[in-house]
Amino acid sequence: MVGHGRAGFTLVEAIVSLVISAGLVALISSVFLVQTDFYGTQLQRTAAQDNARSVTELISTELRTVMAGGIVVANGDQLVVRSPISLAVVCATQGGSVHTFFDEGTAALDTDEVSGIAVYDYITATWSYYPTTWVYIYQSGNSADRCEGEAADTVEAYNHFQRLRNLSVLHGSLPPIGTLLMFYRETEFLLAESLLDPGSIGLFRGSYGGTLVEFASGMDATARFEYRTGGNNYRAPIGLASLPSIDAVMLVATTRVRAPTGGRDDIVAGWSVNVPLRNAN
Repeated sequence: MVGHGRAGFTLVEAIVSLVISAGLVALISSVFLVQTDFYGTQLQRTAAQDNARSVTELISTELRTVMAGGIVVANGDQLVVRSPISLAVVCATQGGSVHTFFDEGTAALDTDEVSGIAVYDYITATWSYYPTTWVYIYQSGNSADRCEGEAADTVEAYNHFQRLRNLSVLHGSLPPIGTLLMFYRETEFLLAESLLDPGSIGLFRGSYGGTLVEFASGMDATARFEYRTGGNNYRAPIGLASLPSIDAVMLVATTRVRAPTGGRDDIVAGWSVNVPLRNAN
């Protein structure tokens, strides 16, 4: 009598196979979860770094145009600067009026933004700032012809010339021909509780004394402005008497994001930028 061959698995073999399969699944799942966690953490870390970098770049772009003496308020959480809008040069004087040439013309000049005018002294290499409005210093009249009489080239640049008044009141005397003038606005930067990302610090910007708009968020409480008044040390705040001595501004932007999984420390990225003021000694 011929016996039949054994078919299938025994119970022991089936259990062993299940145990091995379960082990492989657990191992693969563990590797997958570790890789996913690592990838998520890297994404969060990159996001934190990008956020910190973008905040400092936004600040540095505007601060690079600020001249020496252009700081109005210098606190750890608040910075107010005189941001240049347009430059002009005196090309003629007449009575109490000053005739000026705007290199880029006045079409691009938002006169409503003007909060002051500055006069440059070539001897001392310093700016004198005078809060005012465009209405107070603007005077209608023909400046191109007057400047042309002083050898200024007015060809195809008629609208680049403007007549100004009251500079002798502000400055004490009429700026002589060749004097550089700067029209500026006062811009405020404020580090405060974010409206876009509650629980974090946001960076707000706008006209000083006006409504501020939040254009960056995600920073923690260590974010701050610091200022250099010579040497290598930065500090804040800076008193009123020392504002003209500021030659550089630093923003420390520390951003913080939650880890992708529970039980982990927050992901922190620090970024800072140091911006020297133009024409600073």
